Amino acid sequence: MPVTRTPSIAVVIMAYNRPDTILETIDSLLAQERPLTSIAAVYLADDCSTDHTVAASRARWTSPMPLTLLKPKRNAGTWGNVNHAIATLASRHDWVLLLHDDDMVKPNWLGAMCDRIRACAPSTLTICSSWDSLNPDGATVPGEDDLTKPFETVSGGASSVRGTLLRGCWWHFSGCAIRTRGFLDVGVFDPAYPQCSDQEWLMRGLDRGWDVEYIPRTLLIYRQHHASLSSRSFLVHQDLVEQLKFVERFGSVLSRGESLHFHVRLTQFLLRRAGRAVIGWRPRMLLNAVRLLPQCLISLIRTSGRSAAAWNSQGLST
Repeated sequence: MPVTRTPSIAVVIMAYNRPDTILETIDSLLAQERPLTSIAAVYLADDCSTDHTVAASRARWTSPMPLTLLKPKRNAGTWGNVNHAIATLASRHDWVLLLHDDDMVKPNWLGAMCDRIRACAPSTLTICSSWDSLNPDGATVPGEDDLTKPFETVSGGASSVRGTLLRGCWWHFSGCAIRTRGFLDVGVFDPAYPQCSDQEWLMRGLDRGWDVEYIPRTLLIYRQHHASLSSRSFLVHQDLVEQLKFVERFGSVLSRGESLHFHVRLTQFLLRRAGRAVIGWRPRMLLNAVRLLPQCLISLIRTSGRSAAAWNSQGLST
């Protein structure tokens, strides 16, 4: 019988100017039930921090497993730092487990993720889990933690791309595992999507036929922040702009009814934001929302036309 090679697994902590919260991240990693020495390596991927994040992390580290520093030549931004880290490690490891510098993993995170990595199919690109949300006021919102529910596999293909386009990004980056061979095949996280690069990468992977596995357990605590978008991004509605780009790229998988639903929902978001801009007297935010409204209509017309052509070619009803 052929000998199955044990995959090489590494943990990577993505870091930038977080000397306070990263200590909690490190403490949670050191408290894992599965010893860190059971994996190949642990890395601190620091994006050229300008404070004492690296020094604080090294001082906190007590495991016999070394904490190895990865650093790009210059500050690469959130997604650039991720791309640099995974590309650097692709020749060394089969899988990387990724953490943000402000999130905490539960004691069973490492064991659960490693077990799924060793059991998953060769077509699995990434594995993610549910999470608890830690709000700024200290309250915790529990996620899905169903011990009776089996692991789920979302198969690659147009149906999964369509579901992700309509639902949004159900895949959770922090705490996930990524197969490095799959990353090289799918490509890097695109910095042209600063708010939704994770969703774009996920849809690209599904479109290329890769599968995604979901563990219905809360394996980490995800720290929420007061502002999930930067002030400038919020002013220009960057997240909605990127959704329009998604439907431009992947919209042919939608029926005309689904395309209409997608654009109506986007328009409703814009109208609500325009209303808040009026109430709060934020003219730039209002102007940018108004400018996006005709783009939504144009996108609907173009996407519906492509959807009809694509579905008719397959003999399907739109």
